[in-house]
Amino acid sequence: MTKASSPGLLIKRYGEWPRLYLTIRNPSKDPKPLRVEVEAEEGIDSVNIDVLWGKVEVSTGIADGIIFIQGEEIDPGKTVVLSLTSSMAKDIDDGNGICLPCIVAMTLPFLLVIIVVFKVLNKRCCSRVENNL
Repeated sequence: MTKASSPGLLIKRYGEWPRLYLTIRNPSKDPKPLRVEVEAEEGIDSVNIDVLWGKVEVSTGIADGIIFIQGEEIDPGKTVVLSLTSSMAKDIDDGNGICLPCIVAMTLPFLLVIIVVFKVLNKRCCSRVENNL
């Protein structure tokens, strides 16, 4: 399993090599620099990175089986979604000319928004119930 880590940021990894998606959130009240280390699968010597959600410039490099991702600061409470594609990746076509990883990449930000909205609404609902008790 590929591991990803970054001090001070919350990271959720989706997918498997040759294509990974990372959701990175700054839960603190202060801006945090984007610094992430991702374990590379054996044989990966180069990686393309795309920002799917959020406003941040990123760069990447590989050394000793670790992919280093660096970028601008992530503002408090903000989320960034990144796509990592190794040089081994090939588009997965379902026979109708549709790239399945592309569909996943397009839906991840929407799912993230739905989860955040649900959590906010749930928090408001729970606080109202507690206040009425």
